[in-house]
Amino acid sequence: MNVQGKAAKTCTKCGEVKAPAEFYRKKPGLLYSHCKQCIREKTRAWEKANSERVEAQRQRHRKRHPDKARARWILNSRVAEGRIKKPDRCEECDELVEVQKLHGHHHDYSKPTEVRWLCPACHAVEHYEPRAEAGV
Repeated sequence: MNVQGKAAKTCTKCGEVKAPAEFYRKKPGLLYSHCKQCIREKTRAWEKANSERVEAQRQRHRKRHPDKARARWILNSRVAEGRIKKPDRCEECDELVEVQKLHGHHHDYSKPTEVRWLCPACHAVEHYEPRAEAGV
């Protein structure tokens, strides 16, 4: 099956034929059977049905990591106020990204406004590499 000349996959949930990029990877060479959109919809529905549980988990995370929570809150507040402007490109790969999808990566949580703006893929690599180097 092809979509625009590339290999394609059918979502087992919605039945639509989509490009492989529209599916999350389980591991190299293996994709989930449901497309990203169907997984997001299922996740949102679960979160809505279990809002108390989700909020309790968020509270536990904020309590365990108050420095992260404070840094995120300050950064998000400054962005909302217009005091900090998100770029439209990832600082690592220079890919054009929707502004709301850019992540502010903190190297030092004590400096909440000093971040690198990264796309989700580069941000994941940024968090994975330090653990891999440490042998975790």
